[in-house]
Amino acid sequence: MSVVGIFNQWNKTANPMKVDADGVTWRATLPLAYGKYVYKFAQFLPNGEEKWVVDPRAPLDETDKINDNSVLIVLPAGYDIPASPDDGKTASDALLHLHGVRDVSYDQGKISLSLRARPNDLRQINLDASGKRYPMQLVRSDDIFAIYKATLPWNRQQDLSYRFELVDGNRVSEYGANGLTPDSQPFKIIAKNFQPYLLTGSPQPLKMKGPLTTQNVAGPSWAKNQPIYEVNLDVYKFPKGTALREFEKHLPTLKEMGVGIVWFMPLQPRGYKKGYGSPYSVRDYADINPDLGTKADFKRLVERAHKLGLRVLMDWVPNHTSWDNAMIEAHPEWYVKDAKGEIAQAQTWADVAQLDYGQSGKWNQPLWNRMRDDMAFWVRDYDIDGFRADVAGSNGKVPVEFWKWLRPQLSAIKPVFMLAEADNAEVHPAFDMTYSWSLPPILWDITAGRKSALAIDDELRKEAVKFPDGAVLMRFLDNHDWHGHADWGWGNGPAIDTKNGLSQVAPLMVLCATLPGKPLLYNGQEMSYLKVDPPSEAGARTRSAVWPFYRSLLELYQSQPAVFEGSFSKIHSNHDDKIYAFTRQRGQDRVLVVVNLSDQIQNAILKDAAVAGQYRDWFGKSDVKFAASPSINLAPWAYRVYVSRSQ
Repeated sequence: MSVVGIFNQWNKTANPMKVDADGVTWRATLPLAYGKYVYKFAQFLPNGEEKWVVDPRAPLDETDKINDNSVLIVLPAGYDIPASPDDGKTASDALLHLHGVRDVSYDQGKISLSLRARPNDLRQINLDASGKRYPMQLVRSDDIFAIYKATLPWNRQQDLSYRFELVDGNRVSEYGANGLTPDSQPFKIIAKNFQPYLLTGSPQPLKMKGPLTTQNVAGPSWAKNQPIYEVNLDVYKFPKGTALREFEKHLPTLKEMGVGIVWFMPLQPRGYKKGYGSPYSVRDYADINPDLGTKADFKRLVERAHKLGLRVLMDWVPNHTSWDNAMIEAHPEWYVKDAKGEIAQAQTWADVAQLDYGQSGKWNQPLWNRMRDDMAFWVRDYDIDGFRADVAGSNGKVPVEFWKWLRPQLSAIKPVFMLAEADNAEVHPAFDMTYSWSLPPILWDITAGRKSALAIDDELRKEAVKFPDGAVLMRFLDNHDWHGHADWGWGNGPAIDTKNGLSQVAPLMVLCATLPGKPLLYNGQEMSYLKVDPPSEAGARTRSAVWPFYRSLLELYQSQPAVFEGSFSKIHSNHDDKIYAFTRQRGQDRVLVVVNLSDQIQNAILKDAAVAGQYRDWFGKSDVKFAASPSINLAPWAYRVYVSRSQ
């Protein structure tokens, strides 16, 4: 027997149970944080048969209309009493203020402080800071916790002391550093030690051991060290109807390069009414575009990928459909209507119609069910490994409640990996990975001399505050949205100077693969540092001048636990404006990364005695030994990755 659920990504071997002396009672103990969990028991019978059964003593998950799963809700003490802002009974175990990256943030003379509490438990929360009172605002809430925040001016010249005043009915109490006590002691931020967004007193300018270091990496265990590759079959110029069969021949080469997850842009039939046949104008969610191949072709491709150890993601378009999608005629109530009562287009895209998922208290449940059924079809019948969801965040009309409802139902079929085209934190943990949209423009600004390399620190700090523990950010320089633009972005920035061949792509991709997150390569990126289309012949990749670089880079990500699930520590140098240096570490495993983000030779002196030791130069294939505060000579756009020699 074993217990399986969302707490172990439905891994039937992760939490085995032990039988009592009576021979019939099985037990397992799991450390679980407060939250809602769905689960089952896996029975392994003597005849080799395997059965998954619900817990007869637990309620079923009523939100799942397909699968029967048991529900376990882990609540803080006091939740057995209904919450009321007027009863004077505060759920003290739910209160939490982390004196660090999650609940303390600073930006341009203002500091923001957050407090977690039970929803609907308090009439008012005030922040008492250095003699002044600031009302706190509710910023987000679910069935278990509510998060309140207040922002106040702070010049970082004087120490900051503060408590939280809690109003519950006629009772007013204070929550401080020693908890909810009559003699609560204030939280204190010491000005001289304060580093923005970081734990007070941290000796490093940027050191993260929790959020975004992927130490508790989201998603199924198979995904944590697997780079992702985006495939746009349209640009391969395969004969009509053969793309899936032809691309199957490319899978071994991608595997050889170090790719782990292959994401295909939408494969469904496309709509041409009011449009041009965009892959994101889906005419039928449950079919394959005949211009690319057949369902049998796709099934064979997935089977081949799995035999090679690759995983397959389908691109899913839940926000809108083509105008000739059959759902428009069959279910017009599933679409948003304009002022004239006619079906509305989605945003500025004239070729697609906007779906309507409803709103809180009046969800469009039949649409939710249909979307769930179509996605489950590809997971169940074609064994795909997850989805990249188009327009999945606040830039679209699909509510986060849908994703939270959907995810456990897909994971009940098999452990799936979910990528959201979004950069808002609210979609986690329904999604495992979101886009790091903000970092690439900063990197290009640094290489152009418009910003200092210290701007990377600022972005990482913002991410650490914004995203929850375990959230994975996808790091990239190119993707299908950006590929046609000269600024390597949305087309609204300065064009990238390509006259010297873009050697700066290499150090930037080293950062994409070694900063906390997961690297993406886009469709042919391994052919050149410039933007080119991928080859129709699979073997042509291995003859590319940059193939050795990308193969070595992806091998680094796959093989080094310090990189894919280690802590992060910034290393100061004598040229912090041009040199970016840091370590990733897990246990005794350490990786030191030093990149020159300038077109000038730099002699980098690393100001950290802790980097001393013996290393293997990953790209140079040689052994090196560093004393405390070593000096490293770097050519323009040079990069060095050193792996601790103990490995």
